[in-house]
Amino acid sequence: MNDLETVTCKIASAREILNSAIDRLQEQQYDRAETLLYAVDEFLQYYLEEFDAKFTDAWSETVSQLKQEEYDAYFSCDRDDTSSGCKSAWNDFWGEKQQYTEEELNAMCDKAELDDKLEETRKANATSKVSKDSAEKM
Repeated sequence: MNDLETVTCKIASAREILNSAIDRLQEQQYDRAETLLYAVDEFLQYYLEEFDAKFTDAWSETVSQLKQEEYDAYFSCDRDDTSSGCKSAWNDFWGEKQQYTEEELNAMCDKAELDDKLEETRKANATSKVSKDSAEKM
């Protein structure tokens, strides 16, 4: 990031040269204004290229790294991991998902309960049928 700040200062210096060129124009010193404008053009071409390179580096060092850490947290944590990083990642993940109303949650719980009772009844009927068939064969 310090490299980026250094380049930004250089661009600000180019702005000062441009201001000097404008002052020379107002003073009708056209030869000096022209020389300063050419200097600003050269400075800015070089400094803007340098700024682009430094900005790309700074972006990679900060934002890309943060995004990678966020990605790693989402995909390396399971629901039983109680570490603060994973808890935060899971909370963020579920916070983005649809939240159910109390009524919907109750309906889902009631359905699960009915499904369990139905399964128990089927097992009981299957067991009693097996017992009945065994008794008839004897």
